[in-house]
Amino acid sequence: MLQIGLSNPCYIIVYLFLMCNTIKSNHNGLTIDGSSKPISEIETAGQLTQSRFVDFLEYVLLFLVILEFNTAYLEFGRFPTFLFYGTVFLTFLLLLFRKGAINIGPLLVFYYLGSFLPLMNVYPGTEKRFIKFFWIIIPLFMLYFSSLRRVSFDRIISFLIKYSNIVVILALISLVYWVFGTNLEMIQPTLYVPNSWRGDGVRLIPTYHFIYFETQQSSFMGYETVRNSGIFNEGPMYNMVLCVALSMELFLRTRKSVWRIIVLIITIFTTFTTTGFLFLGVAIAWVVFVFFSQKARVFIIASLPLLIIGMMNFSNAIVEDKEDSSSGANSVDARTTDILTCIDIGLANPVLGQGLFTKKATESEGGTYGFSNSLFTIFADGGLYTVFLYFAALVLIPLRYFSRKHMIFWPLLMFSFFIIFAFTASPFKVLTLLFVAFGLTMFTQINDIIEEELTEEEYESH
Repeated sequence: MLQIGLSNPCYIIVYLFLMCNTIKSNHNGLTIDGSSKPISEIETAGQLTQSRFVDFLEYVLLFLVILEFNTAYLEFGRFPTFLFYGTVFLTFLLLLFRKGAINIGPLLVFYYLGSFLPLMNVYPGTEKRFIKFFWIIIPLFMLYFSSLRRVSFDRIISFLIKYSNIVVILALISLVYWVFGTNLEMIQPTLYVPNSWRGDGVRLIPTYHFIYFETQQSSFMGYETVRNSGIFNEGPMYNMVLCVALSMELFLRTRKSVWRIIVLIITIFTTFTTTGFLFLGVAIAWVVFVFFSQKARVFIIASLPLLIIGMMNFSNAIVEDKEDSSSGANSVDARTTDILTCIDIGLANPVLGQGLFTKKATESEGGTYGFSNSLFTIFADGGLYTVFLYFAALVLIPLRYFSRKHMIFWPLLMFSFFIIFAFTASPFKVLTLLFVAFGLTMFTQINDIIEEELTEEEYESH
């Protein structure tokens, strides 16, 4: 059983790459990096093969990043170790194809010097964890984003869109099993596997071919149901992965795909998370005001009072029914208590916090904070010093970029990520560190890269 669980994600990598390439747009003879010249004029056969190989490696890298985001596979032996070394190896390998195109030396020196202070304050025994996340993962991602940006900003967009392609496929798979397996019982579980993510002992959970797991019960509108958690240990983590993909579809992909957006919206809804419902409300409002005609906007604005009343009643019903997955308490009350606890801990040591990774290290001792949010957990453990790193990368730098270049879409993506991240427990997950590295890298690119506004023609390759 363990061997099947470990090998299955490797098979999925190849399958996802093939599927993602079938849904990837590549019209009008555009190159993979968005160039408007025909491939035949600017690439030899060897270069084209290399580009496709790099494409494949990027898909694998992003898939490993997703697998590390609290999926059920992390319960299988040393699979987390495999994910870490696999991520590092693939990033190094991708950097080899970008030799001579990296120019963020001063930023990295400043970053390493600034990171010594929180390193001196980490929870005893977690120094290796700090080095792994802050001295290896983030700098490697910064180097790779810098190498992509030196080619073109369009190349970064192409890289991020691959994440969305993967998540759409995962969403489709989970919807099929959630509808026909979990609810209609037309498909039966293939195995029961041990899972201990809740911290209350090991329990057996059903899995369907190791590509869908039933991990959480939920109450929705008075009905007991099973959350669609896909390959993840809990609905909130899956919801964050889906919301990030939906943000990419709305803000990065110029040639919008209605079916992708619909699949992501439906899947987010089936996670039955408060954060997901709120995010969907904001996303739908964005779609209405950006893509609908003026007459439709006027009609919707006129109907706004009724819509607000309806949404409030709907939200109240959800809040009354929904129980938090880890504590059994009301989700809103649990989140409020958790945030207040984190604030109290952080205020005791506001600059550096009580020590990074304290929350993680004390979980086995009954630690009761940081289970529903990231931002306030970072404040509790790392103080304002570490909070500033995340806030600068995810909010301040994108805003500065927008003020200088008037490019709003990727700053909107970063702000969306920050909001979801703030209320989901993912402070040190590799996906979070990927976005932090992206934001930090763009700090040096604002001034030393010639301004290039992305045109619709360049985006069509996405």
